[in-house]
Amino acid sequence: MKKLLLMILCAALCFQMTACGLNGDILQKDKWIEEGAAQLGGEIRSGEFVLEGEVYTFPMPLSDWLDRGWHISNSYDNKDSFKLEPGYESTEFELFNEEDEYVRVRVLNTSDKDAKPEGCLVSYLYISTTQDLKFVLPTGINKSSKPADIRAAYGDPDIDESDNGFFKAYYNYTTEDDWECQIELGAFDNDYTIDPFSSMSFQINSSSEWAVFYENASGEDGCRSYINSTLNSAFHGDFSEYVEKHFSTQEEAEALYEYEVNYYASYLIDYAGINEEALDEATVEEFREIARQVLAKTKWEITDLSVTGEHGKLDIDLYPTDYIDRIDDDLDQAVSELQTRYAGVDADSLTESQVAEIDQVLAEIVLDAIRDRVEETQLQEPISKWYFLNYSEGILGNDEWEEIDSILLDIM
Repeated sequence: MKKLLLMILCAALCFQMTACGLNGDILQKDKWIEEGAAQLGGEIRSGEFVLEGEVYTFPMPLSDWLDRGWHISNSYDNKDSFKLEPGYESTEFELFNEEDEYVRVRVLNTSDKDAKPEGCLVSYLYISTTQDLKFVLPTGINKSSKPADIRAAYGDPDIDESDNGFFKAYYNYTTEDDWECQIELGAFDNDYTIDPFSSMSFQINSSSEWAVFYENASGEDGCRSYINSTLNSAFHGDFSEYVEKHFSTQEEAEALYEYEVNYYASYLIDYAGINEEALDEATVEEFREIARQVLAKTKWEITDLSVTGEHGKLDIDLYPTDYIDRIDDDLDQAVSELQTRYAGVDADSLTESQVAEIDQVLAEIVLDAIRDRVEETQLQEPISKWYFLNYSEGILGNDEWEEIDSILLDIM
């Protein structure tokens, strides 16, 4: 009996010790939020936040980030040689810490000389809560905070674009150095998301009185270089200027090119009436090779470019090829040849695998017919277009890039 009582007491004691340990863990779990909030005031428009236990203020020099253990992504082959001209803002790149967590930034050269990124000011910062980074905003707002918590802490935002269950709000502030900045906060407005806070970003507004700066290029020469280098990467597979001027990786530049190649190859396959999913990889690659050769023949010429402040106007002549026109008769003949081969076959009786086989046969007939047409391909008469430029929004918008893309590929 005594032995049984002793066992029960021991079990109860062990349970209490375990429970105390769990409670201690729970109390310690979010202590970093309390400690972070204690280092900050209560005003979101201060530009202050705590990240991994340290106080940051936006904007701040990139060198301050590097001094705190962050490093520029090793993906950038030119990170040791790359320099920004005065007034230039870089494209986005990643900063990593020792735990391999990252934030995305852009930097702005505020000096009057060319400068490496580490000598520039962080002009844009993006932090996603998909990272395990411990960030705290004034009053203790963190990745577990809901939209109602954010509103209660900071009041109504200066701009509110919340819609369809997603909170998207902007708070503006001006620094002592007259930088006009904006904070964007995003959070899911529901009761079932574990971490409703989605992301936060800071950016210097282009309306800051210090200077007009440009997201991707500065002035007429910079804009011309930006557009030409982007098109050279996408259509001609020439990446050198794009990588150097935009602080981009070789992989990112190649992705532009491969996108165009795959897009045009898929267009050719679809134009021929073939189901791409039925083809083997080697056959699809042959269409891609044709696409590369046709893209290499495209041409454009910037005929005029003017800039006033943040805005400008671009006049450009776009020269698509006549490849599509040249292969139309070949495609008709390929279909006729296919029909001859399968004359008498009841289409309704074919299985999916048989249909796929026929697509493969048609693709091979088409390839045999259109391969040599690339050498005969010539440029069509230029299509002259003009576009408004907006430097603070990336020179050209997506719609403008898509139209240029469609014209050069002759798929309007």
